[in-house]
Amino acid sequence: MKRIEIINLRSAGTPRESIEQQIPRSVAEDDRSRTLASIHVYRHATLETDLSVHLLFESSKPQAQPSALGQHLASALKAFGLVSHSVWIEQDRELLINE
Repeated sequence: MKRIEIINLRSAGTPRESIEQQIPRSVAEDDRSRTLASIHVYRHATLETDLSVHLLFESSKPQAQPSALGQHLASALKAFGLVSHSVWIEQDRELLINE
């Protein structure tokens, strides 16, 4: 089952490069990322101070609570501004669009 944790950051003017350097450091500091499949970082299309970090996990059972890794990363990013952290679980079925 796939689960995604989304950590959104609205920074207080810190250069994006400084924030992006913190992400791999936080992941490296946390050895509880065994089910982590990938990490993707997005920036807002028009707001340079907004970042969204997506942690994709694959596991045999759904987990509604944020992972220890996600909590660690969200905590580290709070030093740069406002953070929101949410957990999403993939639906069991695909939605067919345009059929």
